[in-house]
Parts: sequence; structure tokens; C-alpha cells
Amino acid sequence: QQQQQQQQQQREPWTQLGGSAFTLAAAAEEAEALRHFCAEALEALAEASAEVLTVFAAFTTSFEKEITSRCTALAEAHFATDHHDALRAVRCGRADNSALQKVVAAATSFIDMHFRRGSNLCYCWLGLALERLIVARWFHQFRRSPPKPSSKEDVIRFVAADEKVLKTFAAHFRSEEGEDVLRPVAVLRAFLSAPDEERQQASAHELCQLLGDAHGRALTKAAQLAILH
Repeated sequence: QQQQQQQQQQREPWTQLGGSAFTLAAAAEEAEALRHFCAEALEALAEASAEVLTVFAAFTTSFEKEITSRCTALAEAHFATDHHDALRAVRCGRADNSALQKVVAAATSFIDMHFRRGSNLCYCWLGLALERLIVARWFHQFRRSPPKPSSKEDVIRFVAADEKVLKTFAAHFRSEEGEDVLRPVAVLRAFLSAPDEERQQASAHELCQLLGDAHGRALTKAAQLAILH
């Protein structure tokens, strides 16, 4: 068991970060200030030796990792715990997506509680960590309990409605160049609405690439059950 815990800490370093949510947020903001200093130094020292530039670049990367770890800890250790029941209540591909809207509203409030809206990396990266968490829960529920509406068209419409809620949430913090956490949702919708087997297989292949073979296959199987219901 101890070995498993060590392996998890290596995969997810944020699990080693303790403290309250506000302590983690303060540490993330401090890391961002230091990252900003190093990034400005890199620009000011453009003519410096390669060794000096390498040191400041390494510090910049290190502080970025610190921000990411603390934002992930805020999402995975604090938000997920505080809103455990709300996350469990999320159901995908249903006519009523009020549970998803409730979680998204809670996530937005959680970000605003800890960081200034849209003004720093911490705000954006906490938003991204929460987006990953919510989308992962959405997919988990889809695989575990595929929707059973009256028609294939209903499945597609309900998934599109959920995707719209998630896109609205992501628009608060994600830049166009940022990671597209919602890409698998769009590909799932394409799989559901594919007009022929060839396009459906192409979407299934992309899902496996995005989510890994096991999760991708499980998701496509659940999607097939949903549209064949």
C-alpha cells in the first residue's frame, strides 16, 4: 500500500501538497509572481550568456510547475471534496442538465473566491484544472450509465446541450491557444451523429487517441448502447 501511495505521488505531485485552500492559493500567487520576475529577466537579459538564460528559463519552468501543482490540488483535493455530492449528481446526455449547471456555477464561484477574475495565470490554470475534473466526471458517468432517451437525435441534442454549458464555463478562463479539454466531448458528439460507419470509426479512433485505448473503447461502447437503446 505504501508503494502504491508513492507511485501515486510520483504521478500526481499535488497529492503531497497539504494546507487549506487559501494557503494553496496564496502559494500559487507567490509562484506566479516569481515566474513573472524570471520571465521579465529573460527579456531584459536577452544579450546575456547562454548559461544565465538557461538558469532563468529553468526557474520560469519550475515556477510554472508550482502553479500547476497548487491549482490542481485546489481542484482535486478541495473543490472535489467540498462539492462531492454535486459532482456525483452530474448526469450526461439528459434532458435536464441542471446538475451540470450547478457544478459549473460552483466551480466559477470557487475560482473567483481564490483568484482575481481573468487577471493572472492562477485564475486560468485553476479554471483548467476544474474543467478537467468536471469533464472527467461527465465521461465517467457516460460510461457508467449511458443516457437512454427516446431517440438517437435526443442523445445528440442532450450531449450538445451539455457541451454548450461546459464551453460557456471554459470561456471565462481559457485562451484560444490553451488546452482543449472539451475536444473529446465534441468527438463523442461526432461519433453519435456520424452518418456512416467509416466516420464513426474515425471518431472512435480519435477518442482512443485522446483518452487512451481503454477509456476510448469504453466510451464508444457506451455511446453505441445509447443510440441503439
